[in-house]
Amino acid sequence: AAGNGSKGGGVYYGGGDNPLLEGNTVYSNTAEDGGGLYLTSGSPRVWNNVIHHNAATKQGGGLYAGGSPQVWNTTFYSNTAEDGGGLYLLGGAPVVSNTIIAANHATATGGGIYQDGGTPALAYNDVWGNTPNDYFGTTAGTGSISADPRFLDPAAPDLHLTRASPCIDAGDPSTTLAQDRDGAPRPQLDGYDIGAYEYALTGAVYAPATADPGGLITYTVAVTNVGPLQWTVPVTDALHPYLDFVSITATVGTGEYVTATHTISWTGPVAGNSTVYITFTTRVTGWVAAGSIISNQAWVDHGATDVVTTTINALPGARYVATTGTDTDNNCLLADHPCRTVQWGVNQALTGDQVRVASGTYTDTLGAGQVVSLSTSISLIGGYTSTTWTYDPVAYPTYLDGGSSARSLLITGPVTVTVAGFHVVSGTQGVVVQGATATISRCRIYNHTNTGIAASSGSLTLQRSWVYENGGNGVELIDSSYRLENTVIAHNNGAGLHTASAAGQLLHTTFARNSLAGAVVDGTATFTNTIFYSHTVGISVTSGSLASLEATLWYSNTANQTAGTLISSTNIYSNPAFIDPDGMNYHIRGDSPALNAGVWVGLGEDVDGDTRPAGLPPDIGADQYPLRVARWASPAVATPCQVVAHTLRLTDLRAAPFSTVRLTDTLDANASWAGTATATAGSAGYVAAGHAVTWTGPVAATAPTFITYTARITPYLTAGTRLTHTATVSDDLSLFDGGSSTVTVTTLAAELAQEGPGQAAVGEVVTYTATFTVPAGHAAYRPLVVVTLPRLVTGSGLSTTPALTYVVGSAN
Repeated sequence: AAGNGSKGGGVYYGGGDNPLLEGNTVYSNTAEDGGGLYLTSGSPRVWNNVIHHNAATKQGGGLYAGGSPQVWNTTFYSNTAEDGGGLYLLGGAPVVSNTIIAANHATATGGGIYQDGGTPALAYNDVWGNTPNDYFGTTAGTGSISADPRFLDPAAPDLHLTRASPCIDAGDPSTTLAQDRDGAPRPQLDGYDIGAYEYALTGAVYAPATADPGGLITYTVAVTNVGPLQWTVPVTDALHPYLDFVSITATVGTGEYVTATHTISWTGPVAGNSTVYITFTTRVTGWVAAGSIISNQAWVDHGATDVVTTTINALPGARYVATTGTDTDNNCLLADHPCRTVQWGVNQALTGDQVRVASGTYTDTLGAGQVVSLSTSISLIGGYTSTTWTYDPVAYPTYLDGGSSARSLLITGPVTVTVAGFHVVSGTQGVVVQGATATISRCRIYNHTNTGIAASSGSLTLQRSWVYENGGNGVELIDSSYRLENTVIAHNNGAGLHTASAAGQLLHTTFARNSLAGAVVDGTATFTNTIFYSHTVGISVTSGSLASLEATLWYSNTANQTAGTLISSTNIYSNPAFIDPDGMNYHIRGDSPALNAGVWVGLGEDVDGDTRPAGLPPDIGADQYPLRVARWASPAVATPCQVVAHTLRLTDLRAAPFSTVRLTDTLDANASWAGTATATAGSAGYVAAGHAVTWTGPVAATAPTFITYTARITPYLTAGTRLTHTATVSDDLSLFDGGSSTVTVTTLAAELAQEGPGQAAVGEVVTYTATFTVPAGHAAYRPLVVVTLPRLVTGSGLSTTPALTYVVGSAN
């Protein structure tokens, strides 16, 4: 409609009846009033219409209404006017319900609805985004909202709703319209929609309740069209950061994974009254911690589905901790993605797991009063490198540091725990065991303000460990059982060992310089292969208690033992010859009286892991001197002048090599060097001045060193003579006996034969020949040869070849 006074650019109705205007699209019309529709009177029914992009130079860009029209489920979009960009209500009693009035504009006022008069009934509308205002002269009414209606494509315009629209299910529950503008039934989902179109799509995503780290999660997005018309639907799904894409399939169309946005994308047709399924599989990152929630939410037709969650399961396995790691959502199962704190790694571990801790210092605060708190049956192992995770607690020291304000390690039962390879240092206490069974191995526990190890109502096994320089007792046991193997307990401010109502066994223990005593026993204790060095009291046994000792070395104790019942056998009272007691080096030297003085108790290694040869008398104390000498001669029984090969084998029982060892083997006086002296390493030779073979060289940890030389037995020795060769060995700290070998001399029988005539006349001179034959290759034995003449024969002369000394005796 054109010109001044023009009315109803799209539709003009001037009657007084109630015509039905339904399912129409009114757009791009102009007029002075009522750019889209102009209704003067009556009760027209304006249902399921789309009215957009109409313009009025004065009032009512979308609708100019007089009378009492019913405007139900209609969409007004992007209409313009001077007043009432969307609707201009002149008077009467119009009803506007379930209607969208969005993005309309008035140059004066009333961008959405302008009420000039009358008594309009407004309810369950979405009036939004109109300028300069949504309402003028009226208010929203019951159930109305003001929100972006989320049209499918307003630029097209396609004013169908998308799944994200707030208009879905937001209409008047008493609505009587049975269809929408497309002819689709109303309602479709959980209620009537606002606007001309009833939304007919549902979307849901399904996921498993649980998944393993490193395992698969398969999601299914179901898009259901409950309406009669086909829809083209976009679906997107942004994957959780802890998921990696594996594959995608769909019952219709083809989906894709968009790497740049880590998103699943699918767009395709969904026929009326049908469901399309998009299924995609992902893999969970291998290090995601147990209990982590993997959430997922798909967007179907621009609307979000409900969030689904998958909980990550706990898996058994070795846990890894390093100072370069991170705890965030980390199950610590991957060596290349370790945790940062020991306590976090412990918390992730399941019964039977190992927690492997790389070198460094750990002062965690997660343990609530201690660096680490253990209450699960696991193994906590320090001493790894964080690159290859090679285990060597000496090369890769790992510290649990209490920082003088916390316990270093707390173990609470009832659990069974192994702790190995740590320096447990500088806490108020070192290791506290409460009601648990604990094995502590290859640890150094020192510099605590109180006790080094304290166990109560539990069981303690301490292996290959050093407990020293603690402010209280070294090891304290109350109402507990215990077993100590290859342990050094030294320089503690209390007793080295202090027990109360406890029973235990100590094998290969070195007690040194503990202030109160070496050991205070209340209960029962068995000590085997023990050194008590430099105490006021070596061992004190309370009344009614019993200590049994076998193979004990005592030295520099003011009193070796006091009070109580003590049974002791095989005692040695001598300086154990430690390498450096002041420097906390309680390894023994090669000249220690502890060498080979113990009894075999089945421990095949010492405090350092050096080998104790099975079945042989071990050294007393925690340390086994590692350099061992064995020797033999071949043959062990030989004849004069025979050359005998002497072999000495030097074996290193530890992991580190001896760089320089010296050996001197003095030959027996009845043997001479036969000209050869060889060695598999180092340099061997003969020193005439000392009548000895000498050798200097290394002894590797991987293979023994052999020194072999030859010696010749002196002639003229009688059978049974024993030749002894004696060796001495020295390392950098000590000189000691290297053992001896003995060769026994024997002789081979010579042959004596006589020849003479069978008959002779009286007075005839008869010649007798006696032949004495020495075995080939041997010198003469200085034999006494006696030739007895027959009766009635008188000797008249004697000659020898070669010339020998002889005596002619009287005739028989």
